[in-house]
Amino acid sequence: MKKWQFVLAGALVNLNTFAAPMTIDVKTLPMDLSFERVKGDGSRNMYLFCDLDCPHCQRTESFLHSLDDVKIHTFVMPVASYHPDAPRKTNAIWCSEDKVKAWQEWYDMRALPADAKDCEAPLEKIDEYAHGQGIYLPAVIFEDGTTYTAEDFIYATRTPEMLQSLLDEHSAKKK
Repeated sequence: MKKWQFVLAGALVNLNTFAAPMTIDVKTLPMDLSFERVKGDGSRNMYLFCDLDCPHCQRTESFLHSLDDVKIHTFVMPVASYHPDAPRKTNAIWCSEDKVKAWQEWYDMRALPADAKDCEAPLEKIDEYAHGQGIYLPAVIFEDGTTYTAEDFIYATRTPEMLQSLLDEHSAKKK
């Protein structure tokens, strides 16, 4: 009898949306571990998991400027094995007086806040939650629970218009 020596591994991907069929109950999200940015009237919600030094996360961040009427709940999850300085930068932003302003200044000018207090960002808690849910970076969860993570997210949001379309689609499904 022959032993198997190969296995087909990988995510099941929808060829129309390039998304793996994954959902997360947004009520389980640890909102106290995030900060909120509002675009327009903030009538819709989107939950973003990212590392400020991750190139794919940076590309995603550049797309967010084109979204409208959305609250973006940001969970910063630095991956120190790839970006060794990311935890230090994340702490500086998390511990600043105005996280949203500090975050934006990082993305606009690569400047860290000078007003950071001595504190620790809840990095381990965010990491524990994310990995327990199968979230890898970058990732976005829409208010209907539809979750795009890592490669599925990258393929599904190749342009700002694609991200806007997903936001529109998954906000309409809100229960």
